[in-house]
Amino acid sequence: MMVDSRFFRLYLIASSDRAATDPLNRIMEAAAHGVSMVQLREKGLSTRLFIQRALDLKKRLSSWDIPLIINDRVDVAMAAGAHGVHLGRSDMSVKKARSLLGPGKIIGFSASSLDDALQGCDDGADYIGAGALFPTATKKDASPLSLDDFEQIARGTPLPVVAIGGITPDKVSLLLSRGAAGVAVSSAILQSENIPEAVKAFLEQKRD
Repeated sequence: MMVDSRFFRLYLIASSDRAATDPLNRIMEAAAHGVSMVQLREKGLSTRLFIQRALDLKKRLSSWDIPLIINDRVDVAMAAGAHGVHLGRSDMSVKKARSLLGPGKIIGFSASSLDDALQGCDDGADYIGAGALFPTATKKDASPLSLDDFEQIARGTPLPVVAIGGITPDKVSLLLSRGAAGVAVSSAILQSENIPEAVKAFLEQKRD
C-alpha cells in the first residue's frame, strides 16, 4: 500500500471494548466521521481473538479506505492481512519486520529522539510516532517529550512524524506548526460522550 500523507492527519489509536455487544462500534463511529488511519492496540486479548478483531475491523474500515495498523504484533498483522504495523523500540526491529511484511506494508516506529527517528528511517520505517508530548492515561509510564525535542525530530527526519500523547484539539495547530504531519489520538475521541463532535473538533484545526 502506498503511504499517503493524508493517512496521518487524524490517526486513531484504539482498543476494542471487550464489555460491549459490538466491541468495535466506537472505533467505527470515529472512522465514519473522518479518522484517517486506525491502529489497533490490544494488550489484553489472546492472539486468536486479536486476529479475529483485526480481521473484522479491517473488513469494516475498507468501506472508507482507511488503513489498519497493528500495534507491536507483526504476527497478528500478517495473519489479519492488515496494512501495516507500528513498532516500539522494545519490539521486533523495523528491519526484521520489513523482511517479513515486504515492501507493500506500512511500518511505523516510535521515537523519542532524533537519533531514534533517523535509525527507524534507515531501517525502513514509513513514518515516525513521536511522544508522549502531554500527560496521557493510555501510557501512564511514558516519558515526556518537549515541544522543542519534538520539532527537532519532525524537522530533522525525512519521514512523516505523527505527534502522540495527551493531544486535544486545542493543541493541534501548535503541533502542526512544529512540523507534525498529523496527530495520534485515543481517549480524546473514544472516551468522548459524542464521538462525531470529538472527531470534528480535531479536523477543524488548521495550521498556524
